[in-house]
Amino acid sequence: MRPLIALVLLSLPAAAGGGGQRNKLFTLAGEAAKEHKVPECLAYVIVVGESRGNPEVVGHDEDYRGPNNVPARSQFLAGGKKYSGATFAPAACKGSRATCNKAETRNDDGAASNRKHIDTSKRDLGIDWRYSHGFGLGQITFGGRAGPYCRGTKTYGTNVAGKCFTVQQLLTPEGGVRALVARLGAWHKHAKKHCAANGLDGEENVARYTFAAYGAGGRFGDTQRKSVNRRVEQYMDCAKNGSGALQARLGGGGSKGTQAAQE
Repeated sequence: MRPLIALVLLSLPAAAGGGGQRNKLFTLAGEAAKEHKVPECLAYVIVVGESRGNPEVVGHDEDYRGPNNVPARSQFLAGGKKYSGATFAPAACKGSRATCNKAETRNDDGAASNRKHIDTSKRDLGIDWRYSHGFGLGQITFGGRAGPYCRGTKTYGTNVAGKCFTVQQLLTPEGGVRALVARLGAWHKHAKKHCAANGLDGEENVARYTFAAYGAGGRFGDTQRKSVNRRVEQYMDCAKNGSGALQARLGGGGSKGTQAAQE
């Protein structure tokens, strides 16, 4: 799985917000964490950090025109051609992340958008499967070279811990939580083995390597990068003081779309 990198997120019709939604997500995450034998706070941090609690959000590599290290996105910008076949004047945004996030939906002339919108009437959502996309609460990322199907099928979705999750399942609270915790469980086992083999004792080290693996598709990479440090801090606070601060970060459920964690 290629890492998710600074995706701009689009949302389907707004998810239910408020305390009820927050409580439901954390309840689901806690139950799934127990099933996969991972600390509940690990799951809570991913729910908050990847989607800010919006179960219907989709991240599109090809939309973001700002600073990035994603080859597929750079190729899209250089090619100047949309999925529909229509063309646009290729150009990358050279401003700050905040500026580029606001400007990314339009060509330089301010006219038609480069964005390929989600079409919920289609099984594949009508998106461009030449690129990777992140789906749902855990921003489960697949597509691109890996293709849009579960292994050995023509089902739009991806395999997580041996189970096929369809695109539609990933965009529900239940499916999104189960997929993210299943993937988190695999990386948690990976992190525990690595830490044990390298004399890295303590809960904080295991959490750090788990978050590093989740953000980089199983590779650890720079375990001191800003996004990992932030998640470790949130995890340790949750483990010590409970999940209240994390739940508060979900606000109204992020129903208008958010930006994914800056991996």
